[in-house]
Amino acid sequence: MRIKSDQMRNLEDWLQARTRRCVCQCCDASDWEIGEIVSLLPDDLCNQMVGQRPSVVQVICRHCANVLSFDLERLKRMQVLETAKAPATAFGFPANAVIPQPNGKH
Repeated sequence: MRIKSDQMRNLEDWLQARTRRCVCQCCDASDWEIGEIVSLLPDDLCNQMVGQRPSVVQVICRHCANVLSFDLERLKRMQVLETAKAPATAFGFPANAVIPQPNGKH
């Protein structure tokens, strides 16, 4: 599954803040790209399991294609992949929400 562009920026910022200079263990390059979200188990086995599907976010070396994997659930718990939300109003609706009126007009 592709990662959204705003989530990708958040992950890139988080990685830059957490790593000084991430050097590939295979080729010593330091040119990386965010890959996809990948499940660690086949779909048929995941369908039998209860709970979350174990998944990782790929970070791929652009020089040799070595892949680093970051645990998706842990990134979510640390709110690394959180996207900006519209500010809420006093009634709890997002400020840009369209609230239906009783007469059917917006």
